[in-house]
Amino acid sequence: GDILGGSILEEQNAGESNAGVVAGMDLNLLLQANRAVKSEKDIDSLVEQLMKAIIQYSGADTGYLLVKKRSDLVVKAKYTAATGVYTMAAYADNDMMPMSIVKYVIRLKEPLILNQPAQIPEYSNTRYFEKNKPKSLICYPVLKQGEIFGVLYLENYVNEAVFDEKKINILNLISAQVAVSLDNAFLYEHLESRVLERTEVLEAEKGKTEEMLENILPKAAIEELKRTGKTTAQKFDH
Repeated sequence: GDILGGSILEEQNAGESNAGVVAGMDLNLLLQANRAVKSEKDIDSLVEQLMKAIIQYSGADTGYLLVKKRSDLVVKAKYTAATGVYTMAAYADNDMMPMSIVKYVIRLKEPLILNQPAQIPEYSNTRYFEKNKPKSLICYPVLKQGEIFGVLYLENYVNEAVFDEKKINILNLISAQVAVSLDNAFLYEHLESRVLERTEVLEAEKGKTEEMLENILPKAAIEELKRTGKTTAQKFDH
């Protein structure tokens, strides 16, 4: 359908020798993932599924999916080759990723690709790159209606130049799904918690009403009221 129309395939120039690389992706698999995502209620499973698609199609061997929460960035999922994808809820910091790059990407709302960042003078003093030496990285803004919804921070420790325009096209496609799916999931979660809160309030009110009735009516009348919704006139002894 439309979700796959255009962006990935149309930007291929006919003369490119590797034009088939992106076009040859298993787009059916991605469509299946999209369909599964739309019916998924459990947010952790949803995040995991989206992260797997991101890793599979981006070529990253390490990655984070961050979601904006008010003015903070919360890490919702992490991937490493050793652990696979796992969901989490932690605030992003410089131990996980270079926050200066993440903030730069958020400010510009544009992806940033770096190769051998530790060797680039501009970034060589960044504390993160003193400890971590990725060969290539991409920091990608996940937008919803033109605003920052989240960020993808992806690295490859084996190869340089893993991330390019074609990978950006793929991330454009997947990140649109990420924003819509997670937004719907968070909305669903919010509604569920509101329903739960309301149910608890109603249960509490019901408890108070029953307690009040017990002080007024005989037990038999209360049972009748619960069973039939009404009670016959009671004769009280004075």
